[in-house]
Amino acid sequence: MQAPFGIYQAKDGGYVSIAMSPFKTLYEVLEAPQLAVYDDLKTLFDKRDEVFDKVNAETRKFATQDLLARLLAADIWCAEVKDIRRAAEDPQVKHLGMITSYDHPRGGKVRVVAPAVKMSETPATIERPAPLVGQHGREILAEFGLSSGEIAALEASGDMTVDAA
Repeated sequence: MQAPFGIYQAKDGGYVSIAMSPFKTLYEVLEAPQLAVYDDLKTLFDKRDEVFDKVNAETRKFATQDLLARLLAADIWCAEVKDIRRAAEDPQVKHLGMITSYDHPRGGKVRVVAPAVKMSETPATIERPAPLVGQHGREILAEFGLSSGEIAALEASGDMTVDAA
């Protein structure tokens, strides 16, 4: 472990994940020679919260894209942290088909994360929508050994939500 691993804020409110680099390279890229006092493994570990705060203060001096460009130019492992909307529009996410959609019987078209494993001869697909709240409640309670009378009593008491969908 060299550079402190973590997610750091940029000046424009964006976030960058930083990992795997010599700490000296990191503080040089950040133009923060005062961080040299932490440049040994024991100190980086023992004072990791303090180091995080100091590095975070330095990353906040750069806009997200500038910070990424500096880190990448120095071969520091880093990536922009994107919110779900921006991640779904990322060119690599689109290229890999990581977001898909299906027609939900009540919700209409729903966008979801696609199956992660892609195999040419046996492609994974979404065959049915996620169950509604309580949709399989009776079956699950029966699997746990409750009788139909006990299940009916739970329904009648209002302690169980049932959706026959």
